[in-house]
Amino acid sequence: MREFIRNIVIGLLFSLLLAGCSLAPAGEDWDSPVDIPEGQIRLATDNSILVFSNAGGIPDADANGYLPMPVGFLSLYRQLSFADRRSVQLRFTGFDLRGIRPPFRVERNVSITLFLGNTRSFTATAPSDLQLVITEISGNTVKGRFSATAVNITNSNDRLRISNGQFHITFTEL
Repeated sequence: MREFIRNIVIGLLFSLLLAGCSLAPAGEDWDSPVDIPEGQIRLATDNSILVFSNAGGIPDADANGYLPMPVGFLSLYRQLSFADRRSVQLRFTGFDLRGIRPPFRVERNVSITLFLGNTRSFTATAPSDLQLVITEISGNTVKGRFSATAVNITNSNDRLRISNGQFHITFTEL
């Protein structure tokens, strides 16, 4: 009887382990390499593909900076162009970038803000609304993939699906 109960418990634990191993919802290609040029954050929304490749006049050191632990803050920021102020920012807090080994799923303390106009500012946080995997770190360059269901900051009924997100950004360690 004791062995029977032990086998049931082991089976349940194994099932729970397998259930928690999924990196992301079906349909996202999390294993393929990030294949965008350095300096870009690219994503697809319900009706368009957006390529953010400009810091908008902000020095790269300010737009893309990393404060190592014990602070552990990484900010990645890009605009569509200098003239077009639509922007995206990924923020990681309490995050030891130097202590991870890719591929690494970031399951907490990360958020995305997507500004698309005067009343169109969206946000999502992990793990409930944002899935993000860091696929590569090389020196001060970080690459990854993400998807999200973002909520309009001023209207919680307005949601935006973000898919096939990729980033390839060189940051400054502050």
